[in-house]
Amino acid sequence: MEHSGDVIVVGNVEKDASVTTEDGDIVVFGSLRGEAIVRTNNERSSLAGQRGGMGKIFALDMRPEVLEIDHTQMAPPEHLLDTGVEVKDRRVVTGIPMVAEKSSMTGEITFSKFYGKRAGEKRNGAVDDMERYYEQKEKNSLSAEQLKRCKRAAMVTGTYILAVGVCLFIFPRSLFHMVVPLGESVSTEVWLRVVATAAVAFGLYYRAVAKNGEAGFYKATIGGRYFVGASLLLLALFSRHASIALFAVGLVNFLGAFHMKMSVEFGSKAQNAKKSTATSTSTSISTSNKNWATPSA
Repeated sequence: MEHSGDVIVVGNVEKDASVTTEDGDIVVFGSLRGEAIVRTNNERSSLAGQRGGMGKIFALDMRPEVLEIDHTQMAPPEHLLDTGVEVKDRRVVTGIPMVAEKSSMTGEITFSKFYGKRAGEKRNGAVDDMERYYEQKEKNSLSAEQLKRCKRAAMVTGTYILAVGVCLFIFPRSLFHMVVPLGESVSTEVWLRVVATAAVAFGLYYRAVAKNGEAGFYKATIGGRYFVGASLLLLALFSRHASIALFAVGLVNFLGAFHMKMSVEFGSKAQNAKKSTATSTSTSISTSNKNWATPSA
């Protein structure tokens, strides 16, 4: 699609689709997965400083294959590079509105978060609330690679718990007395505390899912399993009623928590470095002198 002036797309710009405008901005209330091109004629270029810069591109989900502003293109995504090795598009939906613009200082395409505040406009409660909302959303999100590793770690844990459950169902007495010494009552203080640690952990998991979804669950399992593991290890070491099996279960939970922690934090240093670079390039968000509507949360 080609148009002269501002273009507002209510929906998605899918792969292989293209939106081109001359002397205007592009606003996508959806996913930008295809091409977005803003061309500027000489007259607008000469008045760029007076009108708030070149044209800009806004999207609720910014993952374009081609993005061009005033004959300057963004760097191509990793999966489109001709490296001879097939690479999947690892970019994921963040749910954070973004604006792309051509930097007047470097001449390169820069990307910034967009909360609906115009350049020079004073902050207000609505903008502050939206900024806090998206910052919290970004904090609780995970990259595609992090999610992949978290799911792998969760699969290992789930298989381990499933195997224990099946074996306990088939051989109840044998396995039960591997953990609880023969003749010992399960209602004694130490075993009630074992049950309590599991109850605390599962309570944390459910609360995390309710508050932050899938990513919140994976993050909650780290603290939860560290708590369970440490509790079982202490009970095994300092309780006369405990057993070697209880120590082993505690150690497995402790190692499982460490595995999930490594999965959640995978690539975080590189991501933070990219965010710092982007922040230094564009310290404030400019949306020209037009009153664009703020997307509702």
